Amino acid sequence: NLLASQLDYVTGLLGSTQIALLSSTQIAMLTSTEIAELTTPQIAELTTSQVQALTNTQIGYMTSTQILALTNTQIGYLTSSQIQALTNTQIAELTSGQVQALTNTQVGYMSAIQVQELVNSQLANLSITQLQYILGSVMSNQFLQDNLTVAQRNDLDQIYSLPTGQTTSYASGDDGNLQHGRLSNFFTLKTNNIFGNTYRFTDETGAQTYSS
Repeated sequence: NLLASQLDYVTGLLGSTQIALLSSTQIAMLTSTEIAELTTPQIAELTTSQVQALTNTQIGYMTSTQILALTNTQIGYLTSSQIQALTNTQIAELTSGQVQALTNTQVGYMSAIQVQELVNSQLANLSITQLQYILGSVMSNQFLQDNLTVAQRNDLDQIYSLPTGQTTSYASGDDGNLQHGRLSNFFTLKTNNIFGNTYRFTDETGAQTYSS
């Protein structure tokens, strides 16, 4: 097995297929300099165990070009801690294929700030399933809702529909069971509107004073 000092010398010399022969332990030993030397073909050949062996620090060292070199399949291999190590810049530069390769579980690992970046920069690339998951499981986070633009909220509202009002469940996964939607009840939003309150219906000032 190669020692850390030897890895520093040979990393740049290894072909893409030879990189795949490095053990998970050796991958985790790569320094920032060695990570920076990994080429696009080398990164594309990393196996499941090698991708998951990358430390959070190593993920942070990866350049935009290297992140883009990860295949859609490799993106799906990223662990919870690796997902949380992605910077906003890295998230913003993911390709549409990489974004859609993220599982709901991986999106669930993201911090509120990461999800905000995902929505802000990758809204057009998110799949309907991903948006439904974000809106059903994450959008209730008031921090995220407060940092969306009105235009983004309008786009998301087209998918994050109103509840049907059904509260009795007849089968697992039906409306009565899930009760998905952006309302707590007919008159109350789950999160603040642009006026900073949870009124579903307001006057032009955000209050509920209506003139006849």
